[in-house]
Amino acid sequence: MVISDSFSGGPGKDGIPAIDNPQFESAEDAGQWLVDNEPVQIVDINGEVKAYPLGILIWHEIVNNTVGGVPVVATYCPLCNSALTFDRRLGDRLLDLWRQRQSPVQRHDHVRPSDRDLVAAA
Repeated sequence: MVISDSFSGGPGKDGIPAIDNPQFESAEDAGQWLVDNEPVQIVDINGEVKAYPLGILIWHEIVNNTVGGVPVVATYCPLCNSALTFDRRLGDRLLDLWRQRQSPVQRHDHVRPSDRDLVAAA
């Protein structure tokens, strides 16, 4: 096989859409559809607590949100089962992140789109 004859598989740009305006419900209401042992990513900042079910994150991988007055991005990588949360402020800029291509670590900024890997650039 000639390398130039191969092509990348998987979703293209914005093929795994980030959640930009997440909607939340009470723990009681979520109990209607979440099982007791459902894994969630917890973000607790300045007394405000948000839970992001991995059953939703597996389809989106990134949530741009504000928790406790701090703009954050909650990320999940289903390939390595890791969940991380970052402050979205970079100097005087507010980043709006999304996933591109197959790399589990490529997160990009919609405000200033580029092919630059923001994790590596940070």
